[in-house]
Amino acid sequence: MGNTGNTCNGLTAGVSINAGINEDDEIKLVKNGSIIDVMFTDDEIGYSFIRNADAAAPSTTFNLNEWLLLEDEDCSNLGAHTANGGSSTPNITHPNSQDICENGTATFSVSVDTGSYTYQWLVINAAGNWVNVTNDSNYSGATTNTLTITNTPASFNDFQYYCMISSTDCNLVSDAAQLEVSNPEVDTLSNQTVCSNYTLPTLTNGDYYTGTNGTGTQLNAGDVITSSQTIYIYNVSGTAPNTCQSESSFSISVSGNPLVSVIADQTVCSEYVLPSITNGNYFTGANGSGSPLNTGDIISTSQTIYIYNEVGVAPNVCTNESSFDVSVTGTPNVDMLSDVSICSEFILPNLTDGNYFTGPNGTGTQLNAGAMISTSQTIYIFNEIGTTAATCNNESSFDVTIYPSTDFSLTDSNIEINGDSITITMSDTSIEYEYAIDGSSFQSDNTFTTISEGSNTLYVQDVNGCIVKFISFEITTSAVELIIPTGFSPNNDDKNEWFNIQGLYDVYTNHKLEIYNRYGTLIFEGNNSNKWFGTANKGLMHTDKVLPVGTYFYVLYLNEPNKSSKPFTGWVYLNK
Repeated sequence: MGNTGNTCNGLTAGVSINAGINEDDEIKLVKNGSIIDVMFTDDEIGYSFIRNADAAAPSTTFNLNEWLLLEDEDCSNLGAHTANGGSSTPNITHPNSQDICENGTATFSVSVDTGSYTYQWLVINAAGNWVNVTNDSNYSGATTNTLTITNTPASFNDFQYYCMISSTDCNLVSDAAQLEVSNPEVDTLSNQTVCSNYTLPTLTNGDYYTGTNGTGTQLNAGDVITSSQTIYIYNVSGTAPNTCQSESSFSISVSGNPLVSVIADQTVCSEYVLPSITNGNYFTGANGSGSPLNTGDIISTSQTIYIYNEVGVAPNVCTNESSFDVSVTGTPNVDMLSDVSICSEFILPNLTDGNYFTGPNGTGTQLNAGAMISTSQTIYIFNEIGTTAATCNNESSFDVTIYPSTDFSLTDSNIEINGDSITITMSDTSIEYEYAIDGSSFQSDNTFTTISEGSNTLYVQDVNGCIVKFISFEITTSAVELIIPTGFSPNNDDKNEWFNIQGLYDVYTNHKLEIYNRYGTLIFEGNNSNKWFGTANKGLMHTDKVLPVGTYFYVLYLNEPNKSSKPFTGWVYLNK
């Protein structure tokens, strides 16, 4: 072996390896393209490997423990080692490769001329490994000398099989056989619908027949078919009885004018959705012109829609057409009202478009303009036009919220004034109140502070503003207290000569004083510089003389913007 190797006398080298055989070279036994046994070389020049009798063989994995290694051997050892067994190698009848049709049956058999053996058939799997065949719906006889494959699927095409033949002192391997599963190709043609006739085209695979499985009358390419029927294309391969067949078929419908779907005219509110049709296609123009339309397209303008159907191949073309009108009338107008929150009740106003209902889509109870709504609810305004099966409608709605109007009382007993502050305590605690003073905004807090001096107005309402009540109150915070005398005597004795109101003249310089007699006649009008000394400057008694003794009545206006606007009133006795 090798260019520099020596050959033992009497032997002729069958293989020349340029590099020779080296230590740990791998030697593989290949059968039908697959590795079935492996061993490695030794580092000596002459050696023998003898496999143990109990070793599993052949094996694709090398295990040195399964071998007896004899080193330092030379040409003199040729023929020194013989196999134990005492008999010649049996002769095997190997399986033959099979060609079958899909769903057909194949049989692989082996036989040995001497001895008693067990059998195990193997097949190459998708990963390229040999695996045991097991009996199932396709395999039977996996552990016998005959493997039968039935109902063979097309996926078994190109599968390879061999048989492991074993006895107590001998293991044999058959040749591998290949399975070919095939059906002849056959042309397929689509179903044909023609007006008057159909000419059979040229085929690549198969022949025309009027019956299935090559029965009936055989037809030829170029034959003209003038009646509706099923045509079969049949192809057979192989030699009887081992033949495979394939067949396809197509129908020829000689129909004259094709059917076309018919749809009635449509009147819709806003849009029409084209329904699915059985015969024909939608177009915007006659005879398949204009734009093509599809099932599910939405038609939102009034127009004529055409359904056009065409069958056959030029010049054998058949057509038919129908049409229908789509009238889009538009949805009717409907009034829209805003949501309403009101006390006690709400009166429905007049409508221009639509009618009132208590339920959606014209359900519930119909209501009329002027009806009083006294409970919170949703009111619907529904409008419908057209006739049955072609009506259009529109709807709006609004919510009416009715607040309760629970009366309450407001008196002086409900307010407590402390300086320039006021606290309101209402008797009916079941009501949620809001409060305001003069022109201020309403608040939920029942206490007000830093109120302007003088007369003020308190407003109290329920939180919804359904009931509002008010009451006036006085805030007096003056640091100077007025002392108004009940009498004086203008008699020139320099005592109590004039109506002297202590605390008035230096503080309230803008005041005005009015004096009335017992008949209610104004007789004097004074101010900070014109004090009353018992004379009259108004009316018929206007003189410089002191008025008669008697009781007179006064009205005092302070005229201060931050003080009470309420005048001081009372009586005073004029004596002499």
